[in-house]
Amino acid sequence: MSIFKNRLKIKFVALLISLLFLNDIYAQAPEAFNYQGAVNNTVTNPNNKMLKVYPNPSKSRVWVDIGERPLKGAFIKVLDSRGSEVRKIFITQQTTVIEWSGFVSGVYMLEVVNGNNRKTMRVVKE
Repeated sequence: MSIFKNRLKIKFVALLISLLFLNDIYAQAPEAFNYQGAVNNTVTNPNNKMLKVYPNPSKSRVWVDIGERPLKGAFIKVLDSRGSEVRKIFITQQTTVIEWSGFVSGVYMLEVVNGNNRKTMRVVKE
């Protein structure tokens, strides 16, 4: 039983550290992180199109629906809790699946860029 408690404590500390790093990043560049609608996993872009990220939290994959047809060169950046880019995916369809079963558990930011529209959402990898 004590091994379970130790593992739980380690996961809790790791989560707190991730949140502290995320808070640090947000304090440095608040305009880059738009949390509007993050509770229900949707954000509205300037053209009134909905950006949806689901499920959140996720274990192996996450779907990103940009709410409109992607323009040439549209992409999604996956950023870790320190703001480092860990993956860049070019978007060819309205809905994109990000496979991240090999990622470390923690908090990630998905930055979606489609033409002049740029939105960022927080996603938790379990």
